[in-house]
Amino acid sequence: MTTETEHSRLDPRSSAGVRATVRASLANGMFRLQIDDGREVVAHAAKDLRMAFTRLLPGDAVLVDLSPFDPNKARICRLLKSPTEPAGQAGASRSTNVEAPVPPSLPSSACTDVRALQPKRELS
Repeated sequence: MTTETEHSRLDPRSSAGVRATVRASLANGMFRLQIDDGREVVAHAAKDLRMAFTRLLPGDAVLVDLSPFDPNKARICRLLKSPTEPAGQAGASRSTNVEAPVPPSLPSSACTDVRALQPKRELS
């Protein structure tokens, strides 16, 4: 029979975790984090984050589990929503696949092929 403290230690979802901020991305999928109490730790992303292709950028707020054996190591469990972003715009500022606008001088039905807009060069 397990006690409540042993059960919470065995179940990784039950741990509360600590809030931290990503400071830098290091080699081999490691990250440098600053915990809210001011300490800096080195952490790796949990398997759930890696399987979901979660991209962690400097400045992101994350939830981490600290190692009970080494206080300088941690595991990133969850990406938290940033309090500075509006409610409907979560993640929109980090979007990378934004379409370039069509120049206003061209009609919308015109061909927007870049090669058609560049001047022809003569071969010499």
